[in-house]
Amino acid sequence: MIVAGLVSAGVISPWADRHRHHVKLLCKILIPTAVVLLIGFMFSIRRNAFVPLIVFSALLGAVAFSMLGIGVELGVEVTYPATPASTSAILWAFAQLLSALFILILESLLNLNQDMSVNRSTLNPPLIFLIVWCVVFGVIPVMLIQAPYRRMEAEDKMRQEMEAASMPEQGAGQLRDVERGIEMSSTESSRSKSGDKEELV
Repeated sequence: MIVAGLVSAGVISPWADRHRHHVKLLCKILIPTAVVLLIGFMFSIRRNAFVPLIVFSALLGAVAFSMLGIGVELGVEVTYPATPASTSAILWAFAQLLSALFILILESLLNLNQDMSVNRSTLNPPLIFLIVWCVVFGVIPVMLIQAPYRRMEAEDKMRQEMEAASMPEQGAGQLRDVERGIEMSSTESSRSKSGDKEELV
């Protein structure tokens, strides 16, 4: 899971950084994919089902690791003009709090799962909780998100303003070059006229 996640993040993250206008689309693809893989992972936890378990673990790690950086990037975009450091710090702090809360919840559900396994139930309460959480607080919000790319729009506007401000300076520089050329040509013509007069004398 970790190896597949690192490889996937190393490929997708640079591409997403160069194509930041596709961040929302990537989130809308990756988060539902993660939920589907969680469902497959839940049904692959069976005795003598080693290969499906490895496959779903690798795919889930690839999607989760890639989704982490892209999700932070989307948070930075939609919370502009807040600084990226502030947004990232808040997201990471909230994630750590949720992790601590999930440990307590999943531990209690794991005890319930052990009781259910004694009764030969195929359900997995911890994974069911994670799937429901991802659907309610992941898939639905990201599908409804309509926030613009505020930071990218601000950077484009600033770039256009800088280009517009540099155009008068370029025009003034070209005008000075033209005036300098006219002065040089007039000086050369006056010198040539004075030279002709000296030859006539």
